[in-house]
Amino acid sequence: MSKATEFRPTAVTNTLAGSHQDVARRMGIPATYPERSTVNEHLDILAGRRPEDPTSYTHMRYLVLGNKGHRPMEVVPGVSIEMPIAHKPTDAAPWGIIPMVVRELDDDLTDEQRAKYALRMVKEYHGTRYICYFAKRIDLSGVKVMDYLIKVQNGVANADEYAYTEADLRPPQPELPDYNFDVVDQVLNSDGEYAKASATTLVTLDEFDLAELINMSRIVYRTPMAAVVSEGCFVSGQDVLTKGDSWMGTSELFYDEVICAQVNMFVSQYANAADHSKEMSLTVNVGQSTPYPLYTGIPNAASLNR
Repeated sequence: MSKATEFRPTAVTNTLAGSHQDVARRMGIPATYPERSTVNEHLDILAGRRPEDPTSYTHMRYLVLGNKGHRPMEVVPGVSIEMPIAHKPTDAAPWGIIPMVVRELDDDLTDEQRAKYALRMVKEYHGTRYICYFAKRIDLSGVKVMDYLIKVQNGVANADEYAYTEADLRPPQPELPDYNFDVVDQVLNSDGEYAKASATTLVTLDEFDLAELINMSRIVYRTPMAAVVSEGCFVSGQDVLTKGDSWMGTSELFYDEVICAQVNMFVSQYANAADHSKEMSLTVNVGQSTPYPLYTGIPNAASLNR
């Protein structure tokens, strides 16, 4: 009997906005937030607000969801599956942004619950005004960056944790490969050794989150079955104290809100909260899109003995 595998087509896109922030942090220079690059502008929530300290940086600690990151594809006559659609690196928001929480005005989240969400606004659906939250704060406790050595042989990749060696600390100059760079049809193959740094991040929507998404579907689409999630947007931003309206005993409410919210990574993968009773999770590797080549399939190139 063959081993069962899970087939969940996924498209991942790292963004220009995320790279912009990475370069600013790496060089210790002030970050900028170009117009039309934030989710705040997309939703008109504190759209023009910027950090008071220009040398402070945003961090990727927020999740925004959308429901238009997929299309049905007929794989055989009469049988279709939901296939992901990849975003462009310059996209600044999901195609079909959806609120993660939709509450009646007199049934807002408690202070403890609100601390887990962001991008709060009042929005009207079918003639009724609701309090909506469009982002969830991500718990990154326990997540760490790891270095990996990836060895590819006959197209099969195996990854192990990378440990720096004496040859890395005092690297010898390699010999030039016996390779004719004027011949353009000599193409590198994938076999060889590569290195990359990444942080494996597990994001979980728990039973409370799923119930809120299904409630959102009931209100927005008038059916509990439309709680589709196919765009997971990993967003960087910075919290600031802001004031909003309250309909629960006081006219003013002070809470933390995210500003300069920029999508760093799009993950297009189809799921429906109505199909999950306890939790729904997504694992992503945050880091470089392409591993660094160490020793590849160039003819007669030096090989690393490890």
